[in-house]
Amino acid sequence: MHFARHWNRGSPESEFTAFIAVLLIIEAFALPLGWLNAGRTTAWPTGLAIMFWVGAGIVNLATYELATRAARVVMKPWHPSLIAVLVGGAVMGTPVLELCKHLYVEAFQATLVGADLRQPLPSTSPAVVIQRQVLNIGLWVLINGVLVHFHGMRRFGYVRMSASGGDSPLRQARAADTALAEPVAPAQPAFMARIRKPIGPIWAMIAEEHYLRVIGEHGEDLILYRISDAVAELEGRMEGARVHRSYWVASAAVKHSEKSGSSHALVLRNGMRIPVSRGFRSAAAEAGLL
Repeated sequence: MHFARHWNRGSPESEFTAFIAVLLIIEAFALPLGWLNAGRTTAWPTGLAIMFWVGAGIVNLATYELATRAARVVMKPWHPSLIAVLVGGAVMGTPVLELCKHLYVEAFQATLVGADLRQPLPSTSPAVVIQRQVLNIGLWVLINGVLVHFHGMRRFGYVRMSASGGDSPLRQARAADTALAEPVAPAQPAFMARIRKPIGPIWAMIAEEHYLRVIGEHGEDLILYRISDAVAELEGRMEGARVHRSYWVASAAVKHSEKSGSSHALVLRNGMRIPVSRGFRSAAAEAGLL
């Protein structure tokens, strides 16, 4: 599965829609559990059992949602895949979820369940916890992956390529091959023929696996291209430098540079921060970017 990553841009409305979709799917699992009086709710009234499982679904979603968003921030420098962020967030959230689940069960039973119907708190046995969390993590990855890949929804800054670029990866590749066959003006780098959006002057380029995100003054586009080839084509045509294995920056787009300890970064005029790796620091300095 191929996904486009939008770390700096996002649609709050589309993210919220996807969040509601995840909530409804989780509750679709919870309602039958309550209706059938599953697990600890075997002897409870059906209405009370449904209320319990719906609440449990909300606890699970809230914990995984916050933990996955935290994982996205922590893992951002490594440009992780959507699945890596989902699994990382779920694993990070597991201890918190186990604690919240205990507190929720204890509070629910103490408040709404009669003493004669109360059940023991969830088991803390490592084997039971692992089995429970493997199921939870699997469902979390499956639900979010399906919404992004098959329904084009945005989750945690990721969208399917067709949702961001209007075409499937296969169609983008075919369009790219067609573009190569078309004549390109000598003064224009070949990769620019693949840019279909009016992004304006190029400010930066970011490598994303087999694709290249081209950042412009007025927007961005994702194309099938290698950053090394694009940088070579810009040589002598535009002032700038490759400041990282995955980043190239135009000199005109840099607002200022930052240094924190031994780490360097460039801040573009649109506020985007571009890391400068140690191996490319001399090139950045020679280009006057540091």
